[in-house]
Formats: sequence, C-alpha cells, structure tokens
Amino acid sequence: MQCPRQFRDGSGLTEGRTTQTPDGAGVDAGFSRDMQVHHTQAVEMSMIAWDRSIDPC
Repeated sequence: MQCPRQFRDGSGLTEGRTTQTPDGAGVDAGFSRDMQVHHTQAVEMSMIAWDRSIDPC
C-alpha cells in the first residue's frame, strides 16, 4: 500500500491556508489566531508520531 503524497512529504499541510490575516477586531479574529496555534501544535505532534512510527503508512 502506497502512502498518499501529502502524507509522505507534508505537501498537504498548507492546503486551504491563506496569507491574509484578520484585522484583529472581534472575537472571530482572536479565535482564529488561537486555533492556528492549536492546529500547528497538532500537526507538530502528528509529525513526531509519524517520525517515531515503524509502520510506513
């Protein structure tokens, strides 16, 4: 079984991201910033698990 490309090289990690940031006004902007940090940490944790895994897929 072949791993999907985005899992092998990490290229799928930025799909759906935009370079535009919220202007900082409002609860939505703060929530978005908090969730960005949260999801970045989740990706980092999953990559650590991937690196330490013995199963290639």
